[in-house]
Amino acid sequence: MAWTTPKTWVADEVVLATGSEGLNTHVRDNFNALSLHGHTGVPGDGASTLVGVSFSNTTGFQFADQSTDPTVNGTVQRNGSTILYHNGTTAVDLTAVDQAAAVASLRTLGTGATEAAAGNHQHAISFSGAGNQVQTWGDGASAWNGTDTGVITCINNSFAASSATNVVLLACFWIGVTNTFVGSYPAGFIGSALTFTVTFEYNGVVKKTLSNVTVGGGLSGGIGIPMTSVIFAPNGTGATTYELKVNKTSTFVDTVILVPRGKLLISEIAGSV
Repeated sequence: MAWTTPKTWVADEVVLATGSEGLNTHVRDNFNALSLHGHTGVPGDGASTLVGVSFSNTTGFQFADQSTDPTVNGTVQRNGSTILYHNGTTAVDLTAVDQAAAVASLRTLGTGATEAAAGNHQHAISFSGAGNQVQTWGDGASAWNGTDTGVITCINNSFAASSATNVVLLACFWIGVTNTFVGSYPAGFIGSALTFTVTFEYNGVVKKTLSNVTVGGGLSGGIGIPMTSVIFAPNGTGATTYELKVNKTSTFVDTVILVPRGKLLISEIAGSV
């Protein structure tokens, strides 16, 4: 039976039991239609599923205690004081905090094994002692005369850390330039007459530069000045190339044979994060 639009009776009208204007049609049959009504989605009939339901004004949900964990995939269910979700394999406690590393749970911020690290946390590197240590001397393959300028490489060496967590410390020195010319130094040779630019390179990239370096004093058979130490940590364990280059930027009128000389100290310290 279908729904019938209820009749509107007027004053003093006779109410019949049956017929097109009877109570059976307008009251009984309509109640029966409602009790047997199926939602088909037809306009005015209601839909068989809820679509586009908004929870924007919902202030909270209350779950009845089922006294057991959910067993059906996708089910959220309350068991006592905990809310659990079944992920298809097991029931996950949504209210648990700082569970084991392999268990999904809420996490507090901290440094514990099962806590979530805060954005401003730090790692401390611990060192177990010295690893490898390399000391390299280097002389330029060529030399300058007093009237020459240009770059000569003193040191070209490679080194690979044995562990990615190790720290490599480097100290590079320009020991000086040796005068191999037989005889006494010409007047004005010691001092600011000659200037040099010293660079230290790591894999072809300049890491340290000293400009306008002048000869600071005389040595036995040579002159020189140390370069400021360079300390940094290479990335990873790949082989790295270190070069010390000296650029003679000024000239001297007298004949002097100058051979650049350098020294490189490498220390690898074993560490872990």
